[in-house]
Amino acid sequence: MGKRPNRVIVNCAITGAVHLPSQTDYLPITAKEIVEEAVRAANAGPRTVHLHGRDLETGKPNSDIGPFREVCSEIRCRSHVFQCTTTRGPVGASPEERVRVVRELEPELEC
Repeated sequence: MGKRPNRVIVNCAITGAVHLPSQTDYLPITAKEIVEEAVRAANAGPRTVHLHGRDLETGKPNSDIGPFREVCSEIRCRSHVFQCTTTRGPVGASPEERVRVVRELEPELEC
């Protein structure tokens, strides 16, 4: 068996799962901000972007399908980056809430 080349896949976490706007001025919250950062990251080299939805009023993570749908759709229009949507959801989310985005939007990756 021949030697395999060293390969690395870089995944950029756009918002993180637990970060809040009070922790940094650089946290994208709106769908437009998340899309801009995902496309900017993809243009810099990562092949995947890890995505979380955000509540527009508080900036806290949420699992509402609306923001996810908007983000995923716009990223697909603007980039060939693989999308990795979270299945974590906010604390207390049911298993159904956690996988809804995967079932409805069929991202390339989920975690």
